[in-house]
Amino acid sequence: MSTPSRSSGFFGGASLGAILSVGMVTLAGGLVAGRSLAPAPAIVASIDLSRVFNESNLNANNSMKLKAMESDFRTRVAEAQKKVEDKNGELDLYGPNSARWAQAQNELFTLIGELRAEQSFATGKLQTETSRSINDLYKTIRSEIATYAKSNGIDYVMVNDTIPPLVPAEPQKMMDQVAQRRFLYANDAYDITDAVIAAINQAHPLAPGATPVTAGGATPAGNAAATGSSNTPAPSTPTGTP
Repeated sequence: MSTPSRSSGFFGGASLGAILSVGMVTLAGGLVAGRSLAPAPAIVASIDLSRVFNESNLNANNSMKLKAMESDFRTRVAEAQKKVEDKNGELDLYGPNSARWAQAQNELFTLIGELRAEQSFATGKLQTETSRSINDLYKTIRSEIATYAKSNGIDYVMVNDTIPPLVPAEPQKMMDQVAQRRFLYANDAYDITDAVIAAINQAHPLAPGATPVTAGGATPAGNAAATGSSNTPAPSTPTGTP
């Protein structure tokens, strides 16, 4: 009966050292492969969203449309107001107990109702159109920022909410403002506001008659003609991501 050789057995003749060497190579290869599958560090940039709203040609074009609408409503309200004033003056021509005075008074009440209807319609319509304009502007700006980010290898664009100062208020409201902030510091080197504004304005030229808005200008016009206001305030910078 032959004696088994020392090299035969569970490892089928291969030396333990050789098998361990193969195992280490396989393990190292797995680690390298795993490392290659790990995502690269994300590229993050920050932006001043209020400036993008204010200084884009999109805003200037929208403001021109809203101002034209507001001007039309102002004209209509002014015409209705003039009719009321004329009819009110007509009452002075008749005696208070005459039939013509009573008729003119009824006509005056009708004209006052028409004036209030014009004012109410102007207010509601302009508020609706201004809200729609801001919503459309926000959507377009987000789309343009996404296009810019993809073209420049940027993974995230964050709204820099360290820019707007806290509004003085009672202590609890001040603390609420602090609690809503998400950024405590942002390196200006990673701010892409100017580049994004330039890209948007290149892609969306000013419409004929539109006036470009510079830093600090107001955004969309469009309060009611009856109120006498022509601009809404610039949107405050939201907290968190856009």
